[in-house]
Amino acid sequence: MRIAICDDSKSELIWVSKEIRNVFERKHIFLEEKQYTSANRMLVENKKQPFDVIFLDLDMKEINGMDVAFEINKLNMATEIVFVTNHDELVYKAYQFKALGFVRKQYLSDEIDEIVDLIIKLINERQRYIVFENRESEKKYRIEEIVYMRSEDHYIDIITLQDKFLIRTSMGNLEKQYSEYGFIRIHSRYLVNFRHIYSIEKNAVVLDDKKQLPLSRNRVKEVKEQFKQYVRFFL
Repeated sequence: MRIAICDDSKSELIWVSKEIRNVFERKHIFLEEKQYTSANRMLVENKKQPFDVIFLDLDMKEINGMDVAFEINKLNMATEIVFVTNHDELVYKAYQFKALGFVRKQYLSDEIDEIVDLIIKLINERQRYIVFENRESEKKYRIEEIVYMRSEDHYIDIITLQDKFLIRTSMGNLEKQYSEYGFIRIHSRYLVNFRHIYSIEKNAVVLDDKKQLPLSRNRVKEVKEQFKQYVRFFL
């Protein structure tokens, strides 16, 4: 697993790195670890080869952690962010940047173990694939890459972060097969990966890219309940 740890205090960077490394070693996870006192340098290297996880201090002089997180999310949504800080009051604001977790420095040794378990679970999940096929070819996608599925007559468009793939089947079949992986039926024509839902409105589901998909009136309560269950189970 490739991780980066970024803190503009050299002494705190060394201490945080040691605590994180010890937890991963106890769980027998091999790490490729990079340490940075410069957030800008870390951003450049993450752009060249994205890290799996970045442990990021919120309070840095060169550029604050939330601005760094914004840049990371623009480049690669697959890179997970864990904020490491002493500023408890920033926790709710920080989560708008799709952070995986928030660890307080004063409680680092107590809180880091749970975060590492969450990281391992998430990375393992990313190794899971779904294979779709039509008459011409087949495509293999990681679950997290699939944004939603849309029906048109007897065909389904599989919409992913990179492209789309057309298959012939029914939405009912797909719902039965993939609901256990976190796909929610929001409309007779749409099945959405909960991981890409930004918000659930009265008549629409808003995705991370702010695209809106229709939400059936009679499904609103069920969709909200399923979303909460998936968040608790997977995240």
